[in-house]
Amino acid sequence: MTWKAVGTWIVVERIQSKGKTGIVQVKDNIGKVVSSNIPELVEKTVIYNNYNRINSHNGFAFVKYEDIMGVQE
Repeated sequence: MTWKAVGTWIVVERIQSKGKTGIVQVKDNIGKVVSSNIPELVEKTVIYNNYNRINSHNGFAFVKYEDIMGVQE
């Protein structure tokens, strides 16, 4: 399924990692931008404020631009 960002919202695919024991973990506030009306953010890894309510669905987080705290270059 493909999501498209609307307005100032950004669609972030949450990053999953597998630990040494084989347990899959989802990092709470880090992910890769898959859709944004700000082209510079697409396909970048971002960290976002998870103290505000974050809407999520099937491994994707829907974050307002104002909640993006940093972009990995």
